[in-house]
Amino acid sequence: MIFMLNELQLTQFKIFGFVVLRGILLSDEITTAHAEFDIALANARRQMEASGVLGQLNWTHQRPDTPFLASLMEDERFFGSAKQLLGDDAIGSFARANAFSGDRTEWHPDVFNAHWRGIKFGFYLQPLDSETGALRLIPGSHKEPFFSEIRRIELKDSFAGTEDIEGLGVDEMPAFITASEPGDVVLFDNRTWHGSWGGGK
Repeated sequence: MIFMLNELQLTQFKIFGFVVLRGILLSDEITTAHAEFDIALANARRQMEASGVLGQLNWTHQRPDTPFLASLMEDERFFGSAKQLLGDDAIGSFARANAFSGDRTEWHPDVFNAHWRGIKFGFYLQPLDSETGALRLIPGSHKEPFFSEIRRIELKDSFAGTEDIEGLGVDEMPAFITASEPGDVVLFDNRTWHGSWGGGK
């Protein structure tokens, strides 16, 4: 069966810059994703320790030991949705993962070019809500002039110890909080402003 976004989902994406797809990944796929993530995370930690560089871990899944995660770029549920939104000439460009330790990430788009056309599919391997680091998105922030107007707002930094800086914190910006369960996928325009709040170590 071919997966297709319905008309309501297409409209939501066009207006708000994102749509939450519930239960897209099956339980056995989530188990496989966990296993491959753990393999790649262990490798990323070894490389970080060897280099002496500390910080957020980020790595590619386009590698031999993570075949399932790499294959999602060509999976019809993902690639088919991308073609619906971007056209038949859409291409997958990367499959990456993050391991982030901290209680927030700053508000940011993935690109600052307002004319860019691209999307991201994000999913988490644990349940998340407003208090545990669920992704937050600002509806409509992928379109001008709203996209550029957000850049004029004073925002606090994403790192702990910046509470005295003037501006709005991640949790103070009006936003949609994408509470999610394993298997849910958040599809969003690369220009949509997003961040997170309430994560942990």
